[in-house]
Amino acid sequence: MSVVIYTRTGCKYCDYLKSFMSALDREYTEKNISDHYIYAEEFQAEKVHGVPLTIIDGKKYVGFSSEVKSLLKNLK
Repeated sequence: MSVVIYTRTGCKYCDYLKSFMSALDREYTEKNISDHYIYAEEFQAEKVHGVPLTIIDGKKYVGFSSEVKSLLKNLK
């Protein structure tokens, strides 16, 4: 499964999600929209508001919710 997480510098929920992923020892691609203009453009093209934005195999989830935690825990 492919996991991409759009983050922003200073976003505490982004930090929580990254820590959660590390604790699960899951691989993911982080795209910080504060640090890279191209990632900011990609994020805007997704037409969502708010970070973290987690994309799991093309499906989008905004925020660090119990649904996102559950999905990430159960990834194979």
